[in-house]
Amino acid sequence: MEKKMELRWPQQLLTASGKLPLWVWAAFMGYAVIMIVILHDYIGWKSVNVVLGLMSLPLVTRITAKNGNHYRYGLIAIATAVLACFVPTNTMLYFSIVFALLFVTEAGIGRINLMPLIMAILMSPLVQYAADVFSFPVRLQLTELVGKGMQLAGMEVTVRGNMILYMNNEFAVDPACMGLNMLVTSMITGLMMIAVNQQRYNRTLSNKWLLPVLTVMIVLNVFSNCVRMICLVLFNVLPDHPAHGWIGIACLFLYVMLPAMWLSGWLIRRYGKDNIARPVIAARLTGMGMLTAQLLLIISVAIAASVIKKEKAALQLDTSPVPIAAGWSVSRVDASILKLDNPQSLVYIKSIPGFYSGDHHPMICWRGSGFSFRQIEEQRIASNTVYTAILDDGAQKLYTAWWYDNGSSRTIDQFTWRWDVFRGANKYALINLTASSETELKAMTAEVMKKQPFNHILTGM
Repeated sequence: MEKKMELRWPQQLLTASGKLPLWVWAAFMGYAVIMIVILHDYIGWKSVNVVLGLMSLPLVTRITAKNGNHYRYGLIAIATAVLACFVPTNTMLYFSIVFALLFVTEAGIGRINLMPLIMAILMSPLVQYAADVFSFPVRLQLTELVGKGMQLAGMEVTVRGNMILYMNNEFAVDPACMGLNMLVTSMITGLMMIAVNQQRYNRTLSNKWLLPVLTVMIVLNVFSNCVRMICLVLFNVLPDHPAHGWIGIACLFLYVMLPAMWLSGWLIRRYGKDNIARPVIAARLTGMGMLTAQLLLIISVAIAASVIKKEKAALQLDTSPVPIAAGWSVSRVDASILKLDNPQSLVYIKSIPGFYSGDHHPMICWRGSGFSFRQIEEQRIASNTVYTAILDDGAQKLYTAWWYDNGSSRTIDQFTWRWDVFRGANKYALINLTASSETELKAMTAEVMKKQPFNHILTGM
């Protein structure tokens, strides 16, 4: 009878530490330096998701076979590094480094399971950006769902965008609150629970179950937020009250963590396979072919990093002429952002390089300037749909609207403009218009929609 055992990352690393060749350590250090130097302003090193993800990597990583000529991650790393030279984005460089590190691990330590890759994806700023921006329509629908449910229960509540108004108080569903902000965190903890239960029952769950488990975590998180919103409104708990955060944590624990812990344990007991004893993994150089591949890869990643570094420098040092817009004072913030203002309003036109790019979303940019977003909603102005919101930093209140525009088409939908550009349309820009009152905001937005004073700028970007 074969003896059951579990080979964990710390055990293998300690067992093979004296045998790891110099090139493995050199590769790890090289990629770490590139990531820290080039991506220091991209990766949120202090964010909960990154810290939790880094801490959980030893827990979720399993050695599944001997080290050797495993090129699967190396090929993807080379492809993303080359692509990063032509599409110089931080995200491309991040994933090329991630795949390169996995390639080094499988060559020098041992073939690993899929969970470290999923963890690296969840830790990426791209996923957090998607959770903040792409989930925005979900937050609006969630608010409407909760509001209608409370109205059916006889409560006198009013729904405006992402706000529920009850007894003259505002309750918001936004990414800054303890709720949907924990979406990525809950998926990370879901992977951790699978790893804990695999160790507990000495069984391994097939990779095909990982996506369903993460999907269930998302559904549980949405349900948890519905319960959380009902509790906050029902008990009139405002954002500045200590119980506001504790209710979010309690809902997360009761309606996400506990069910996920039970589900992962049940799946592993029911569908998991027994861990079979494997030989101690000897970390060794597997041949000149592998060493050459590793050398070519780190050179490719270094070249991609230098291209992105030059792009960032060029963005800051842009000296291209500032366009003219009648009735507006125009200045350039950087190569992709124009600032326009007149006595009534302030406008930012933020060019988006391609369908794959981030979009300087107002919810992120204004929050970085100390403003909070309130009462975010869709509105029809001059036969066009735009997002509107109230900006508040405690000292002043501003009213803002934004949409995506390429001079011929307008939309507020992320997927619409990205698909449009992918099919060959002129690239879009995000237009963010801000005024001191709601009346001025609507008037200026309607004027911009009808007169199209920025079309020559949009078509020339």
